[in-house]
Amino acid sequence: MADMHLDAPFTSRMPLDVAKLRRSEQREVFSQIIDMAKSRADIMVISGDLFDSRNVSAETLNFLKRKFGEISSVPVFISAGNHDPFSDSSVYNRESLGDNVHVFSCGGEFFDLDDLGVRVAGASFPSEDGSGLKRPADFPKHGEYANILVIHGDALSGEVGGRYNGIRKDDLESSGFDYVALGHIHSFSGIERAGETLWAYPGIPEPRGFDEISESGVIVGQVGKGEAELKLLSVAKRRYGIIEAELPENVGDNETVVERIGAEIEKSGRDILRIILKGRTQRGFRPDLQLIHDRVKDKAFYIEIKDETKA
Repeated sequence: MADMHLDAPFTSRMPLDVAKLRRSEQREVFSQIIDMAKSRADIMVISGDLFDSRNVSAETLNFLKRKFGEISSVPVFISAGNHDPFSDSSVYNRESLGDNVHVFSCGGEFFDLDDLGVRVAGASFPSEDGSGLKRPADFPKHGEYANILVIHGDALSGEVGGRYNGIRKDDLESSGFDYVALGHIHSFSGIERAGETLWAYPGIPEPRGFDEISESGVIVGQVGKGEAELKLLSVAKRRYGIIEAELPENVGDNETVVERIGAEIEKSGRDILRIILKGRTQRGFRPDLQLIHDRVKDKAFYIEIKDETKA
């Protein structure tokens, strides 16, 4: 998994009471992931941005320690990202999240799990700028074990080095790893192949905004020497969606708008919605957004409406 962003505020548009509930639901999703690990995982890896910032609440730390304690027999490996870098003031320096939890150093390190025949390597961001991290090929690989790399970085923009640890596709191809577990991109990349190396972004487990509407979740499966079988599992409590509701030509009453929006909500399958009204209205009529919102608000968890109609 990656990019959980615990302690994210959720307050960009939502009322405070709704944002508070969303933060609780985010932890509910993390608990679900822990339950999955408890029942089926030999190891668990977290590829950065477990926290939304350097400022981590005491309640969140207590929650994490309790949850990681529930899988005390499962080794957990964390590579800190740009939102939660492993700096001198980092919570990773101040607190232990459990005897089974290891946060990779900024210089990079590896651990051999002899009973599983696996080497897990990784490195953490030292600051919000991830430049200067080791290239994937620079991490030592085990000749007999399956090799997994856990790292936060940008393998999609094409920028190499620099901010956010830009990684080239040929870096992955020449890395020698069986699987590279990446974080930073908030949508599922698909299970990609670069030469003999498989790599993927799982995306954000619980979306936080209307810029996070793509498929995402956690990646589960088996990794062996020279082989891997992996798939995405969706774990989200809520899904965001954007609906462009094209109104009938020359619409002139609010009931028509309510009926059209209601039909679009039922088709969407999403429960946090931004509805954008489109089309042309009769002269002298403007949709009453507050009235319309009051009529449809119970059809989803949260709805916001924008009027982009023209007279």
